[in-house]
Amino acid sequence: MTVQTLNPDHVLVFKTSIKTEADRQNLCDVLNHRHITDWNVDLDDCDKVLRVVSCTLNSVHIIEMVNQKGYLCIELT
Repeated sequence: MTVQTLNPDHVLVFKTSIKTEADRQNLCDVLNHRHITDWNVDLDDCDKVLRVVSCTLNSVHIIEMVNQKGYLCIELT
């Protein structure tokens, strides 16, 4: 069995304006993208942190995708 390690450079972290489960569901169609391995939103965090794992997309791509749905998205570094 091969164990794949996660490259930290592939994990992108953002502050968002996503507030509810309905907001999170609204993003499913854009974030369930073939180039996104995994994603989640911490609705309990004050920054509503969005974490995205992607080997090919960069932060600009993710910000544009989330902004197109009407949500604020700022990369956290």
